[in-house]
Parts: sequence; structure tokens; C-alpha cells
Amino acid sequence: MKAARGERVGTVPFGFRLDADGVHLVADETEQEAIVYIRALRTEGLSLRAIVARLRAEGRTARHGSWHLRSVQNVLAA
Repeated sequence: MKAARGERVGTVPFGFRLDADGVHLVADETEQEAIVYIRALRTEGLSLRAIVARLRAEGRTARHGSWHLRSVQNVLAA
């Protein structure tokens, strides 16, 4: 029920942040752009490791620092 109302259930998924009310999720533009970029790189045929290398080389960071293979896998699986 909470998820259907746009409320947080568990951890905040990548691409969203908790609203100021502490209950609802709102899109995080920076993370949404990262999702689009990662998916585009994958569509171009880059391997997961190549995507991680590109993100790091460009100085792009994930929510908690540097991008890792598992982080990219999670973005693509969502």
C-alpha cells in the first residue's frame, strides 16, 4: 500500500530521494540522468566493467562515492 502511494518502503531506491516530509519519494534529477546514461552506454554495447571504467574516468560518482560493478548491475536491473 505505501509503495502505491509513492511512500518509502525500505531503503530509498537509486534515482529517488526522500522528500522533505520524510515519507514520500521524489525523483533525484542527477541520479535519473545517471540511470539514462548507464542504460545508453549498455545499449551501445559496453560491458559492465567498461561502463564502470567510463563513469570513473569521467569523474561521475554514485550516491556513496565511486561506481562499482554491482552498482551498475543494480541500475540496469531496475
